[in-house]
Amino acid sequence: MRTLTINSLRRMMRGLFSIRRHLIMKLNIDQINEVIVPVECTLLEVDHADGFIDGTYSIKMQKKIISLNEKFVDTFILRIDQQPIGIASVMYRGVDELEYKIRNIDAFIYNVLIIHEFRGKGYAGILLSLIANELKKQGIREVFLAVSTDNISAISAYKKIGFEIIDKKSFIRILRHNIPYYVL
Repeated sequence: MRTLTINSLRRMMRGLFSIRRHLIMKLNIDQINEVIVPVECTLLEVDHADGFIDGTYSIKMQKKIISLNEKFVDTFILRIDQQPIGIASVMYRGVDELEYKIRNIDAFIYNVLIIHEFRGKGYAGILLSLIANELKKQGIREVFLAVSTDNISAISAYKKIGFEIIDKKSFIRILRHNIPYYVL
């Protein structure tokens, strides 16, 4: 018979319950740092039926969030010569997801992912810069995001294009759900 050790009990509890720490970052779109976008990079808005990249959120979770908030979510794919290399989504004012309650801001970027072999080459900055340009066309002047405090490379990439840390939040994660998330 297997004996439960303190460490095995801790690992089991981490799977059920954990405390997460995020930085809340803000970008004033009019003051974005210039990012050179290579001609082979294009941004494609996903039609919400196809084209997702499995990453931070599973494709199933991405589709569920969109189906519940279709008018309030856009998803973008960064491509190089038609090959998808990154994804990010934007939630707009009015979203009422369990994890996101967007009330006092116009746009919140989430699910930012660059596939592994393209990381560290500036593509996150290109992706977010292109999305910022799309938001600017809609009249949106500020955009926010949350990033784990231990994701140093992402924090650096976001700062490079002009995101500033405005707050630090902790929340509880129970059974893979963030309860409650920061009310924006």
